[in-house]
Amino acid sequence: DKFINKVTASFLADSYEEYAKKELQDMNFLSNILDFAANDKDNINDETCELLEPYLRFDEDAARNWSPFAHKVLDPELAGKASGAAAGLCKFVGAMVMYHGAAKIVKPKMDALKVAEAK
Repeated sequence: DKFINKVTASFLADSYEEYAKKELQDMNFLSNILDFAANDKDNINDETCELLEPYLRFDEDAARNWSPFAHKVLDPELAGKASGAAAGLCKFVGAMVMYHGAAKIVKPKMDALKVAEAK
């Protein structure tokens, strides 16, 4: 169990030290994020977005909240109290998940339009 933001939460394994810490310490982290947004955002898969859902979706009504957390985890406003960069990263993650959802709807229509225009 980990004690985070005044809440004790269970983790299968804490992967921060193994994976995230070296990414966040990378001098090129911001440019890598911007490059991802410009070039690789279409390669986000459903599984990644599904794994992020509990961190992004929170409902104040306990009956409708299916997140394992009692608070909003990737809340830019809450993260902004720690740092502006953390708030920006929360916004970025949410935006990429929203983009993936929209792209799943728009991409087939764009592909159909290209086929129709080619005829």
